[in-house]
Amino acid sequence: MPNAGTLLTALETAIAGLAAVDDISNGIDDWFNGTAGYEALYTGGQGRAGLTVAPGETASLPFTALDPAIRTTLAGLAKAALLDRGLLTGDHASRSALALRAGETLFSSSEARTVLAGRIGTVEQQLFQAQSRNSAEKSALALTRNSLTEADPYEATVRLKDLESRLDAFYTITARLSQLSLTGYLR
Repeated sequence: MPNAGTLLTALETAIAGLAAVDDISNGIDDWFNGTAGYEALYTGGQGRAGLTVAPGETASLPFTALDPAIRTTLAGLAKAALLDRGLLTGDHASRSALALRAGETLFSSSEARTVLAGRIGTVEQQLFQAQSRNSAEKSALALTRNSLTEADPYEATVRLKDLESRLDAFYTITARLSQLSLTGYLR
């Protein structure tokens, strides 16, 4: 999404020549809702559907800055920002009327923003729960892997003692065999 300065400059160009508050307000609304204004400058991606977040579970992320709740909110904010940039300078009544329109636009979009925030929150919760499950599963798999690859210290000690006693017996037998000779046997 372009920065605020770029959006406001493009918007100023789009509403240049409009003098009546109703025309300016409607021009701003049309610029944000149409395909030639805000949407033409939008550089964000498309919403995503079906992202795999866990085995057998997907999350849908259809939210972008092109959502009507965002567009309406931006239109309200732009009305106020354009006043700050000098729109309708010197005409206090028109500036006041446009500021009122900005507030009305923001107020009227508050429910849509709340619904959008709720939808985003639902997806965030789904992602958090999937992350928690994936983390727990990863920990369980790591413990299982460690139990399969680690040697039991007691069992290792028993096997080592058994091998040590066998090796001692082997050396004893070898030493006795090395002392055997035909003359010693015949004596």
